[in-house]
Amino acid sequence: GIAIPKGVTTIGERTFQFCYSLKKVVLPGTLEAIGPYAFDGCKSLTGIAIPKGVTTIGEAAFGGCKSLKKVTLPRGLEAIGDMAFNGCRNLTRVTIPNTVTAIGAWAFQYCHSLQRVNIPKGVTGIGDGTFNSCYNLTAITIPDTVQGIGETAFQYCYSLTSVTIGNGVTTIGDYAFNDCKGLTSIVIPDSVTTIAKHAFDGCTNLRLLTLPAGPQEPPVLPSGDTQITVIPDDLLPPL
Repeated sequence: GIAIPKGVTTIGERTFQFCYSLKKVVLPGTLEAIGPYAFDGCKSLTGIAIPKGVTTIGEAAFGGCKSLKKVTLPRGLEAIGDMAFNGCRNLTRVTIPNTVTAIGAWAFQYCHSLQRVNIPKGVTGIGDGTFNSCYNLTAITIPDTVQGIGETAFQYCYSLTSVTIGNGVTTIGDYAFNDCKGLTSIVIPDSVTTIAKHAFDGCTNLRLLTLPAGPQEPPVLPSGDTQITVIPDDLLPPL
């Protein structure tokens, strides 16, 4: 293992990249930023506690840390970069603090073991592929502050059975929920004005899709024996 000395404020780009045997790192309380690819490919790293002074985690900072099972993200963190934890296939749970406003594209892609993750209020968008191939993710709640769900954002999340989309979302990107075979129903809020054609392609167990009233073209739905009831939300009974 290694202990970064007190006084260090930034871990620079690619500082520990491909340190394959590195198992433990202790970060100082003075740290403010973790640079791009800082620990990329540290495949033996099992856990990391990020101190509360850190505000940004750079692009692919922990990419390919396939032994990483636990990460502690501090209150005060503002941005998680593109591909920050991409390929951390043994990471089971992440708690994202409410101070985070930006989660980058492909940030948690290929986190195959991830079962639970929260998206805090304040996040304004979910980027392309952010949770792509999180095979064991079971539920997701998208807060009202999110305006867009990017392309392939939840593609191949086979275990996803519960999706709550906030009332601020206006766009759902292409293949956003592609092959989410565990989904049986989903409600699209009135705020949504654009649903990409293949947003729900491959959702073979989807049975009930509630769409907002409006002129937008309906998305492509799974073909074959799947019977889907599409209900415009202006026809729903009052609560």
